[in-house]
Amino acid sequence: MMNAIANSPGDTLELASGQILAILAPHAGRSLMLETAARFALRGPVRVLDGSNHFNAYIVARSIRRFTADIDSALARISLARAFTCYQMEALLAAAALLVQHQPAPAPATLIFDLLATFYDENVHLVERQRLLLLCQRYFRAISAHSPLLISLRPASADRPDQQTLLDEMLAFADDIWQAEAPAAPAIPRLF
Repeated sequence: MMNAIANSPGDTLELASGQILAILAPHAGRSLMLETAARFALRGPVRVLDGSNHFNAYIVARSIRRFTADIDSALARISLARAFTCYQMEALLAAAALLVQHQPAPAPATLIFDLLATFYDENVHLVERQRLLLLCQRYFRAISAHSPLLISLRPASADRPDQQTLLDEMLAFADDIWQAEAPAAPAIPRLF
């Protein structure tokens, strides 16, 4: 199921355990993901796994400041880990799946920024990337059973069928997909 969302910083999504929600958007819905991280940090612990180095604590702090003066406490609830390869992303997700199963309820919400950025690496054979993505999907099920899970994805490059294959596998796997609406093209002013 694919739903449309407006990709503006004020939009956030409500997440619940037991469901794998994916966002498909240019830049992997960066501003929406940052705003969602801020909103979750106001309520409790948040685990952020960043696949593209898009997490910006300054923007998150600015979002938190709109709701509370106690910015430090909210930021302290955010646990951040970055992956630079698909192997590192798989390892982070394996650790998160193990950890969430042994944490007392409620487990922290898990937000994965631009998951496929690490899997779009053409230096790793496609079969290997698919194998690692399949392992990650098992971890997603384990994590989502105990905590809210949101995964952001960016569209594949038109000239990269391997990226489209990986994206299609994730879109088929997710329980619910929200796709950012493409902004309308600005009207071209007439000169004469």
